[in-house]
Amino acid sequence: MISSVECGRPAFPHASEQTILTNGMERKRVRRQRELTKIRQWLADDCFRAPERDYLVRPGCRGRRLHARRRAPRCVEVRRREKRFPAGGQARHPLLNRTTRHFSLTAEGQAFYESCVRALAELENAEAELTSHRRQPRGRLRVDLPVVFGRRWVLPVLLDIGARYPDLSMEISLTDRRVDPIEEAIDLVIRIGELVDSAALVTRRLGVQRSIVCASPIYLADHGCPVSLDDLADHQCISFGRGGRSSPWIFLGPKGEPVIKAVAGRFSFNHSDAILDAVLAGNGLALLSTWLIDSHLRDGRLVSVLPNARTQGFPIHAVWPQTRHMSPKVRAVVDELVSCFLPEPPWNNGAVPLVQRMPEVNQGVGG
Repeated sequence: MISSVECGRPAFPHASEQTILTNGMERKRVRRQRELTKIRQWLADDCFRAPERDYLVRPGCRGRRLHARRRAPRCVEVRRREKRFPAGGQARHPLLNRTTRHFSLTAEGQAFYESCVRALAELENAEAELTSHRRQPRGRLRVDLPVVFGRRWVLPVLLDIGARYPDLSMEISLTDRRVDPIEEAIDLVIRIGELVDSAALVTRRLGVQRSIVCASPIYLADHGCPVSLDDLADHQCISFGRGGRSSPWIFLGPKGEPVIKAVAGRFSFNHSDAILDAVLAGNGLALLSTWLIDSHLRDGRLVSVLPNARTQGFPIHAVWPQTRHMSPKVRAVVDELVSCFLPEPPWNNGAVPLVQRMPEVNQGVGG
């Protein structure tokens, strides 16, 4: 029998050869994606446990004794799934190590599994990219920010996004404690410092927090300027303290090794804004983040001390729960933060933080 294609006619009256070819490739892609999804789910589940026992009542047994019957091994299911993929169908490249009581991935199986996960992630990201740009941010967005940094530099971005998208509402909390976005149902968290590894979270680096030693010109005129780290012992140092203990200042040596300096002074605080106020008043030296003091350095109210002393930088991240598709509301905020903070943070470009643009905010909100 001669097919319609061999006769020169398309298989479907209104379909061109290109359309038929495209549809065939799409069906093949969907089929392959389903296969990859199945193998990923199967390798990731608890299929490697030893077979359990079913306790059944055997009819006709005196006293209705319970007899244990072991479930049939899943070797047939293993082989059936394994043969569906060329890599596992050859004896030279088995995906699994099998015994009657245990299954485990071979090196090839582990590599194949990781490749499946990456391939599916790429497909999901591509699909999400298509749909997310068609939708406007809407609904309620829960965001958690560090108290001082969040209020000064992230809150203006959020307020600007809220003005652009009237269908988007936000619940914003400010705290310096470690927050679990999944446990507390928070859509987006901004955090400074090293993060704990978690496969359930996605992170986007926004920059690095760097600190310098600074003082007011009034203090330096009265007490002189230190020229080395050892000179800090002869100065009033305003430190971060809590529970009767003051935190030491940590610098980096020539080879990047930590150099810890215990500092002392008449004042210690548990809030960076309070330390800033004390330094501006001429009460001593302080080690403060550049995003907190940059405007004061530019207007001359503070002076950088020990400019050659290097300190450890702490990464700034946006963190949100891993989902199949990134929601438009989270994407809008993350994209805006990336454009604002990278490649150069706004405090290095002469930008004025929110609390200085809007002095009345400072009166209505406690530190």
